[in-house]
Amino acid sequence: MYVIDIDGFTLMHLGDLGHELSTDTLEKVAKVDVLMIPIGGTYTINAETAAEVISSLEPGIVLPMHYKTDDLVGFDELQGIDKFMDEMGVENNIKKEEKLKISSGSDIPEDTEVVILKPAH
Repeated sequence: MYVIDIDGFTLMHLGDLGHELSTDTLEKVAKVDVLMIPIGGTYTINAETAAEVISSLEPGIVLPMHYKTDDLVGFDELQGIDKFMDEMGVENNIKKEEKLKISSGSDIPEDTEVVILKPAH
């Protein structure tokens, strides 16, 4: 896991996280503007656990990663984005973007927002 402070923003990349975050870890991370979190459930946490981690961190923006897409070959056991969106309760409020642009603190929502980035090929 990496916490990156850059240009006044805090980005947290959870890599291939396989568990919920400990109280110790949560106390070390005061604020997360953008959270990159695995949701696929194979080698990483699944959608349900990801939703719990997100709830404990309360980030402004969530970027799900490590999940099944139509273009992904050979990883059929990964969960897709739908299960995660159900867990987050935002299946009808999905924000899809080519890239994430943040230029000021006002770009970070107060309530957690999920942004789906188009996978690179």
